Amino acid sequence: MDLFGYSRWKVEFQGDVPGPDGEFTVYFQDRQVFFDEISDGFLMTKFVDDIMKQVDEQSHYDKIGTIQKITDPTSEDSTKAGRIIALLGTHKKVGKMGVLLGYNEADVWETLGLYPEQYARAVKSDKGYFDTYIAYFAMKPEEWEAVHLLE
Repeated sequence: MDLFGYSRWKVEFQGDVPGPDGEFTVYFQDRQVFFDEISDGFLMTKFVDDIMKQVDEQSHYDKIGTIQKITDPTSEDSTKAGRIIALLGTHKKVGKMGVLLGYNEADVWETLGLYPEQYARAVKSDKGYFDTYIAYFAMKPEEWEAVHLLE
């Protein structure tokens, strides 16, 4: 449990460096912490396509590793539950933020979790904060020091 009283997604990654130096874990606050409506946090496929394009075009956007294991908020292994990606970025003014996205049956990307807790708190108090910074990942690469895509 986190400070909100909700569970988190635990995502274990293997980076580009083999061995323990390339392994890291990120905890994403579950969507129920910051979204009130079931439809909140859904993103069109074009959004992820635009991120992929930025990875190809921007030197500070990259793919740094792979998702090794995903544990959902109920402690179930969700590693093979479908296509899940993580975006981790460092915004020039705001700092670190990340989003865990899952592709669903409706052919849209659903926000599963946010990182770090401070970002989730900001989104809970102002949904526009999510809309702004999630759009910046795709449309404003100049706002970021670095953006990492992990699949």
